[in-house]
Amino acid sequence: MFRSLLPILLVSTSHLSPVSAKKKCPGHFGGKTNVANLCESHFPDKASEKIWFIKFYAPWCGHCNSMKQAWMDLGKELKDDKEIGIGAVDCDNEGNKPLCGKYGVQGFPTIKAIVAGKTKAYNGAREKPAFKQYILDLKAKRGSKGGSAKCAKGIFKSTLKDSVLPLCAKHFPDEKSKFSWVTVLYEKEKLEKSDEFNRLALEFGNEPADKNKSLKSNKKQSERLSEIKEKYSVKADDGKRKAGKSKDALAKFGAVCCDCEKEKDAKCEGLESKDLPKFSVYNHVSKKTFVFDQKYDVDQLTGFTLEKLQFVAEGGAAAAATGSAGAKKKKEEL
Repeated sequence: MFRSLLPILLVSTSHLSPVSAKKKCPGHFGGKTNVANLCESHFPDKASEKIWFIKFYAPWCGHCNSMKQAWMDLGKELKDDKEIGIGAVDCDNEGNKPLCGKYGVQGFPTIKAIVAGKTKAYNGAREKPAFKQYILDLKAKRGSKGGSAKCAKGIFKSTLKDSVLPLCAKHFPDEKSKFSWVTVLYEKEKLEKSDEFNRLALEFGNEPADKNKSLKSNKKQSERLSEIKEKYSVKADDGKRKAGKSKDALAKFGAVCCDCEKEKDAKCEGLESKDLPKFSVYNHVSKKTFVFDQKYDVDQLTGFTLEKLQFVAEGGAAAAATGSAGAKKKKEEL
């Protein structure tokens, strides 16, 4: 009767460890199973950073017992991932019943997801490959969004107006990101034309997180690319990648503030004030990062970005941008 009730709980926390959960919470896991026994006193909260995948179960439940091995195998495979934890709550235990009721458990197994205090139901197959793919996809999605309340916001602090996401070493796009990124390491007083960078982020398809949905653009990637090439005079031939009908951003934009905290962010280590701002482009297809080592110019940066993301042919955009800047300078001299 419980076959269709399959929510999985994904929770984010840095305040909970499998060891402490094992000692203090009842349950059929813990120890070498690499699955943490969880309970009211040891449960992820809103301040958590680590992602948890949690199964609510009852020892007498046949379906729960059938997937027990898959759940332990999942814990074993992900035991070294510092961003993910696998847990379980024994809802047959009297002390755990209020917790299970709080999370709406009505049948077993109930598998849900909580990230930073928010729940998310899992309704997929009860097999380890499906579990693993789901949790890794959710981790990548969180990573692809970038930005975190844990990162210094610096200049780009408005979730209503800013299209550039605050980043830091703990929340920075990596090879698992599903998006390409344009990032900048900066000092608050040295990032000139931050409004221009913010506007470029918007043109690439980045909308402020809390912007009214009715005001958000609904353009396809191909439309965005055409508009950007025209606005920034990019005359280069088409590249290997094609911008199609997807409405995802051509690239995400993020920024790390190097002087917002007393202790410099790890991403800024080894960099002096004269080295900033430092722009980079990460191509999630080729898994390569390219450093923009020229003085900031929006035309040059745009051409460089389109090249490194392979939307335009290598070399053509830079030449076009240089020509555009030269023509602009000549016009000003006249």
